[in-house]
Amino acid sequence: MSSAKFVWGLLALNLSCSVLAETQLETVQVVGKRNASAYMESVDDIAERLREVPGGTNVVDMENTTKLSSLSDALNYQPGIIVQEFFGGLDQPRINVRGSGIQGNPVSRGILLRQDYLPLNEADGSFIIGVVNLRNTAAITVHRGANSRTPGSFTLGGDMNFISSMEDNQFNFESGSFGQQAIQVSYGAGEDSLRWHGSMVEEKAEGYRHHSASQRSQVSLAFTTQFSDNLSNYTHLHFTDMAFEMPFVLLEATAEANPRWVFGDGVPIGFEIPMENLNFIDLTQAANTLMDMYKRDPHRATEQFRLSNRTTVVAADTMNSIGWYIQTTDDAFVDPFTHTETKTETLGLQWLSEANPTDYLRIKLDMDFNQSDMPRTLTGNHPFQGSKIGNPYAEFDLQAKNTALSAAFDLIVTSEITLIGQWQQGHSSRKGKDTLQANESNIDLEWRFNLPKFGIIYQPTFGNSRWFFNISESIELPTFWELVAMDLNPLLTWMSQARLQKIDPQHAISVELGGDYFINDDWRIQATAYHSEIEKELISTASQFGVLAETHNYDNKTIHQGVELGINGTQVLTASSVMIRGSWTYSDFYFKDGIYAGNQIAGVPQNVVMVEGLWQKDNWRLGPNLRWVPDNNPVDHANTLNQKAYALLGFTAEILLENYLRLYFAADNLTDETYNSSYVVRAQSNALLPTFLPGNGRSVSLGMNFDF
Repeated sequence: MSSAKFVWGLLALNLSCSVLAETQLETVQVVGKRNASAYMESVDDIAERLREVPGGTNVVDMENTTKLSSLSDALNYQPGIIVQEFFGGLDQPRINVRGSGIQGNPVSRGILLRQDYLPLNEADGSFIIGVVNLRNTAAITVHRGANSRTPGSFTLGGDMNFISSMEDNQFNFESGSFGQQAIQVSYGAGEDSLRWHGSMVEEKAEGYRHHSASQRSQVSLAFTTQFSDNLSNYTHLHFTDMAFEMPFVLLEATAEANPRWVFGDGVPIGFEIPMENLNFIDLTQAANTLMDMYKRDPHRATEQFRLSNRTTVVAADTMNSIGWYIQTTDDAFVDPFTHTETKTETLGLQWLSEANPTDYLRIKLDMDFNQSDMPRTLTGNHPFQGSKIGNPYAEFDLQAKNTALSAAFDLIVTSEITLIGQWQQGHSSRKGKDTLQANESNIDLEWRFNLPKFGIIYQPTFGNSRWFFNISESIELPTFWELVAMDLNPLLTWMSQARLQKIDPQHAISVELGGDYFINDDWRIQATAYHSEIEKELISTASQFGVLAETHNYDNKTIHQGVELGINGTQVLTASSVMIRGSWTYSDFYFKDGIYAGNQIAGVPQNVVMVEGLWQKDNWRLGPNLRWVPDNNPVDHANTLNQKAYALLGFTAEILLENYLRLYFAADNLTDETYNSSYVVRAQSNALLPTFLPGNGRSVSLGMNFDF
């Protein structure tokens, strides 16, 4: 047994024995037992279940979300969740929880995504966030960080679960600036014993920037069967066809002078040539020829089909759930230099068992298994036609497999104190074969790991509060986006090279302390502080041309720590009320030792503040909102170039007519602020490298939800 595991064991044993020695056990009923209902729990029930987690969590009721053009619309005002728009259309934003996978553009690892409680990630840990059907989602739950005890959740970022709607019969329409259009029709029918629900969504947008058009079509069909009070089954089919153009990154001065500009547009209007660099205009003209976005046509096109099934059986004081899913993904990711095509077939199985042998003890046993075959080809992109040129310059046969077993307990020591623990044992493998150059860079990686977690929840009988503490281990395995290293040739793209490389997982120990407090029935405050010490953090950096080129393990320790604060409530006035919700997410991520010792890890803003105030009267609700990034934040690990601070003011208004028709209006960036919503991360950057992705200008949206 390692010294770390020995310390873990002593800590858990010592704390458990100390509490038990000082407190006589009371007979207290364990709350939150599952039942075999095939239907979604109410949002209140979900929120109550999340209170059993000794760490930061979120639950988002999608009925309270006005507009749903992007993931940020759904997750705004949620503490601990940072969403940075990628191109501002129907693309894939950078989503971050506690710094897990923060350098990716777009982020494709670090969080376990789930669809109706079953994993959505491929077996290598990667995901495509755009396949989530937000417009047919009833609620979103989030376990922030390593405290997540969800089967298969290993990472520092925790998990996010998208729960599909099963009840609404609706026609929804939304139209807005930059050619944004969305139509959804959903319908459900049947009796309690057998019910079905279908949804069709069609979305498109021309985009704020040039060469940023996007479209997405989604079809979902779900069947629920309630055989008895103790036996139910849920089946879900989901298909997504999406595509979007990529306008790509800009130099800082270009992004400020003309944020809609892309390479290929010529010298941007209003662009001022720095006097200290008289050749800058020549560099810009050369870059327009070399990096013409209209000719190289960078884009992404993805089709995914998914079939999932879950059966739940309840007997006496036990619950068993068996789930499985299969998904096929055809993904073409085309950057200015390479067509990367991946055809993935994934199979997953999951078993959950929960028992209450006594009134004060709950035991949980889980098994999670998944595997993916992910053949990938890389072909040069023609610099003047945007088509594939020649034969593939790299071709890989890739397989990923994971098996995880876990045992957990909830022990109610008194009516106020609950001890919670989990031991998760995992086995993962990543195999890759270079089919063009035999044995040149083949990999056969295998990892076995044990992840203990221990927490305590204190709920005093007086007042209405809950306080928690946890200490948890996490591991983050490299995906094939990191295991395939690139050496790109920007002009002779067919001469580019790619190889498989060996990378170690990153490992972290996290400590978390926090709680939530209900001031009264109308106001709630959430506060969480965490500290994670990471070894071998996976650090991804982009090339000079802005394309992800390399991932490696940092050879010294890094620290991720922060504070997550949320508040929401309603203040009743004489004949109306005011609803306020807001969040502050503070992220202090830095290199503890090594070449960048003391520097901030680039990737996310250090401070993000979101707040909204809505005046409510009768069927009206309207008011302003604010997104504020108050600091300049480095975009490279050397901390030489910054994303500038910004503040975005918005406004929303909605009216409910006759309880079946809702009309809404949303305005974003009312002051037409020029700002950079995201960027690529390098080891060291400068103002003459294309780095920034400008955010959307002023925009408005109009929409309606019609229930029938």
